[in-house]
This record gives sequence, C-alpha cells and structure tokens, in this order.
Amino acid sequence: MRERLDRVGGIRPGGYGSEAALLADLDAIDADLRANGAGVVADTYVEPLSRRVETFGFGLASLDLRDHRENHTEAVAEVLAVEGIDYRGLDEAERVRLLSDAMTQDEPVIDLGAATREGLSDTAARVLELFDRLGEWQREYGSDAIDTYCISMTEEASHVLEVCFLAEQAGVIDLDGHSGLDVVPLFETEHALAEAGTILGTLLSNDAYRANVAARNGVQEAMIGYSDSGKENGFLAANWDLYCTQRRLARVAERENVTLRLFHGRGGSISRGGGPMNEALLALPTETVSGQVKFTEQGESIAEKYANPRIAERELEQMIDAQLRARHRALDDGNDDGSEEDGGEEGDRDSENGGGEDGNRGGDGSRGGGGELPEEWIDAMDEMAAAARAEYRDLLESKGFVPYFEQATPITVIEELNLGSRPASRTGERTVEDLRAIPWVFAWTQSRCIVTGWYALATGIDAYLRNGDMGVLQEMYDEWPFFRTTIDNAALALARTDMEIAAEYAAMADPDLRERFFGRLHDEYDRGVSLVTSIAGREGLVDREWLRESLRRRNPYVDPLNLLQIELLDAEGLDAERERTLRLTVKGIAAGMKNTG
Repeated sequence: MRERLDRVGGIRPGGYGSEAALLADLDAIDADLRANGAGVVADTYVEPLSRRVETFGFGLASLDLRDHRENHTEAVAEVLAVEGIDYRGLDEAERVRLLSDAMTQDEPVIDLGAATREGLSDTAARVLELFDRLGEWQREYGSDAIDTYCISMTEEASHVLEVCFLAEQAGVIDLDGHSGLDVVPLFETEHALAEAGTILGTLLSNDAYRANVAARNGVQEAMIGYSDSGKENGFLAANWDLYCTQRRLARVAERENVTLRLFHGRGGSISRGGGPMNEALLALPTETVSGQVKFTEQGESIAEKYANPRIAERELEQMIDAQLRARHRALDDGNDDGSEEDGGEEGDRDSENGGGEDGNRGGDGSRGGGGELPEEWIDAMDEMAAAARAEYRDLLESKGFVPYFEQATPITVIEELNLGSRPASRTGERTVEDLRAIPWVFAWTQSRCIVTGWYALATGIDAYLRNGDMGVLQEMYDEWPFFRTTIDNAALALARTDMEIAAEYAAMADPDLRERFFGRLHDEYDRGVSLVTSIAGREGLVDREWLRESLRRRNPYVDPLNLLQIELLDAEGLDAERERTLRLTVKGIAAGMKNTG
C-alpha cells in the first residue's frame, strides 16, 4: 500500500487510481482487525487514517483559479480574430451560440501554445498561457489539485462560457463525459445579483454547458461576492440583494434538477460579509441549504479563528452545528423543534472576524427560517433596501465626498502599505468605484467611523416606518434569522464606531466639506443606534457584559494611537522616522480594532 501511494501521480505504474481504491484497502484491514478481536487497534490507527483520506484525498488541499471576466473576453476575442472571427462584434446571443458550437467540435478551434501567444496583447497571452498550464498541471497532479475557476464580475452567460471554451481547448473539459473544472460565476454587482437567476438559467439550458455540469456530478457552484456589492450598494441593500439572489439561484437549480453549492466570498469585516460564521450559516435562505457550502477566510480572520487549536476546534464545531441545524430545518420545511441549545455561544474571543464580537443572540428562530417568508416581511425589506441604497449612493455621488474621504481618513497611507494580494485600486484613479473594497473599509475602520457597516440603515428603516409598524420589525428580528443577523451585525459596527475620535479625523478636512459630510454621517449614526436598539429590544447595542467590557477596555489603548495618527497625518513634510511612526499607528489601530478591512 505504501508503494502504491508513492506511485500516485508519478510516472511509474501501479499507483492507486483513486481515493476509493485506497479506502477499500483500509476498509479490508479495518474489518480484519475487528474480526480478530483487535478493534481497539482499528479505532486508534485505521479509522483516523480512513477519515483523513475521505477528507483530504491525495492532494490535501485543492487550489482555485480566478480572473476578471474582461480578461477572458479579451483573450477569446484576440485569439478568435486570428481565426478570422469578429467576436467583439457579436451580441450576447451570438457569442453564446458561437462558444457552444466551438466546444462541441471534435478538433480544437484555437491553439493555446506559445507561438499563438506571441502576437497577442499581454493580457490575452497571459490568459491563454494560464489555461495551457492548467492542462499540464492537471495531467501532472490530477484534476483535484486545481478544480475550480472563479470568474470575477460575471454579468452575462457568455462570461462563463468563455472560460468553459478555453478550458475545453486546453483539454481540461471534455463534453463526452469528463470535466476537471467547476466553472464558477461570481455575482457581485447590483446588475449581476439581479440577473443571476437568468444567467444561471441560460447556462443550464445550454447543452454544452449542461454537459460540463453533468460531468461534475450534477453540481453547480456559484459564488456571491459580499465586498464589492457592499461597497457599491451599502450595508443593508447589499445584504438584501445577496439574500434574494441566493433564493433565485436555488429556484433555478431546483427547476433544472442540479445541486447548488453556494460559494460565499466573505471578507473579515462586517461590511464584507464577516461576523460569526454559524449565525451566517443559520441565516441563509432555506432553499439554498443543500448540505454543501463553501466560503473564504481572509486576512487576519485566519489567524483569529485557526491559529489557536482550541479556538479552531470551537470554530469548526460551530460551523458544523449550524450546517446540521440548517439542514434539519430545511428538510422539515421550517418546522424544527425550536430548540436554541448551544445556539448562544457564538463568541469565545474578542473579534469581529467570526466567533467573537457578535455579542447578541444565537437561536435559529421558529419562523421565517424555512418555507415561504411572509409577504409583509419581504415588502418591508424591499422598501428599506431601496431607500437605503438611494441614500448610500447619494452620499458617494455627492460633490466633494471623495476629497472628504481622502482628508478625513488615512487612505493615502493605506494605499502605500506593502500588504495585500492586489493593489488598492484597479486603475490607480482616486474614485470610490475604482478603489478596492479592502482599503475602502480599512480607511473607515482606522478613523473609527465604520460607515461601511451601518450607513443608510437608519434611512432605510425610517422610510419603512413612515407607513409601517415597529412591531413588524421586532417580529422579524425575533423570528427571521436573516434579519436578526443583519441587525446584530450592524449593531456591532455601530458599537465599534467612536464618533468623538471620528470628529478629530473630520477636523482635518476642509471646513466646508466637514460641515457637509460629518454632520450627515453623525446624524445617520445617532438614528441608527436608536433604531437598532428599539428593534432588538435592548438598552445598548450589545447585550453581553463581557463584550461591553471588552470595548471599554480597548478604547484607552487605541485612542492615543488614533490621536497620534491624526497629528502625523496633519503634519507636513514627515521625515523617515515620523513616516515609520505613522505606518506603525496604522498597524496598532488595526490590532486594537482587530480588523483591517
């Protein structure tokens, strides 16, 4: 068996062809030991090994590939132009038809080799080389080594088919029954989230694409992006968009008889989908709970959750518990036993990144989690989300807001930090749209004015309350896991905001900008605190004494760093030592706030 393991993926014959073959041998040893009275040996040595094989296979961990849809479109257009095809001149339906037909042909349509890439742009050459290498990697290490391709900013069905086409030309996908790749659209813009169901329906009704899904055991993975949707639409509207999108995707998957696996592109901060993982899992629409779920862990949240073995074990316990309870509730169509046992201990540490500063409640509710939602609740969310989106967009598009953001936060320092996997902005321009979500959130967190986690929430709620009833919102909070989690996460962002410190940052801005924008932010904050506490039915934003004490103890250590940072930001002509000190304040505040972005 050891020799066969050593030959897996190598050039020598005789290696295990699959994990199932290895498991069969382990099962035989296990059965023989037990038949001869050595069950304790099987329990101690064989069963744990079998479990590791079942969990990790031969590869331990698989890698995902990800690229922006514009790069794929550019590559396909350029390489097809070599064949005399004007891909750019085709409309969406024509592109879908062309790509589908190309994948069904016996002979390759394009050549991904180095000779073809020589005459292309750098972007197109890089994309073609990636797919060429992907075929090599899978042949050398097996298809499980790299088995997912995510498409950022997916907005049309053709964006997904372009990746399928390139993968098919590389030999990674064979429509005759083999596929080594889950092709995963990432829905994150307002348009993409609204059209996600239509896009998926178009794909699953396409014979060529459906053949790839069938070769992947009938599983369709779809990724939803929290970061850019939150930056584009604001906290409340983005959360509602994401929730509705998941329901649309689930309905399409059920109609087309495929299994939906949702991939949640969560970040560490509340505004990027962070917060207690088990609450997030319990708050998912019941239609989407298929037993399969996938999510990202990013930045400091990895260390916060998994660096300590005991915390890591607790984190995994909570996630498994939440998945089992959500699955049970889904199977019973919302009629669970109402038990909240072990549901309230989400937090074992002081962190926004997962199990810590949830500070609120943990039960999964007895109504609203499964089956059809009351129309009154849906109408309330529609009205609140629309008003909140309009207010948030009005803030971002107000003349002078970008200069205010530059002057009242340390964004200029953050952009120059040597950290992160990607540049702070996509094109180097200073606009909110161009700025990536992480530095956007990071800058507001540093200034202790975490607008990304609560701005426009109060406006949305007030819009509903003009003709609606606070009692309905309180009922939604008590009985609907999604709404409760949304309000609790906003409460956490509000609790971590310090408007006195934020006012010191605002004082660095031009007086007219400060007067126009800081008062607006402060008013939204004050109304948000009042409304959130009223809906949750408690006196303070968080109802756990240990959490309130944690926040009280933290501030005396973080506040001086903020004041020092303000002094350095407001100074002119910093020398090397002061520049280094300024950067250290960014690190210190991030450590104290337990979050970058």
